[in-house]
Amino acid sequence: MASKPHPPGPRSKIVGANIRAARVRAGLSQVELAERLGWTQGTILNLENARTNMRVSQLVDLAWSLRVSPATLLGGTEDVDESGHARESA
Repeated sequence: MASKPHPPGPRSKIVGANIRAARVRAGLSQVELAERLGWTQGTILNLENARTNMRVSQLVDLAWSLRVSPATLLGGTEDVDESGHARESA
């Protein structure tokens, strides 16, 4: 039996913001990035706005297309508690 996909959580907002920032630094529109990846502009929009999760392979493809490391896109995830939720900033 297939498991249900997890809805985007607090970390998705961090990743989405990092994707947007890397895309802007690269001077790309959402459409241009989507074309590089063979995705739709809607997919990029949903990732940047934390409306969807992505597979690891998608994260790697996205990072390579933006010429950053996957860790750059995941930045900030070290600030999670034991249950995997974003910690409140002090």
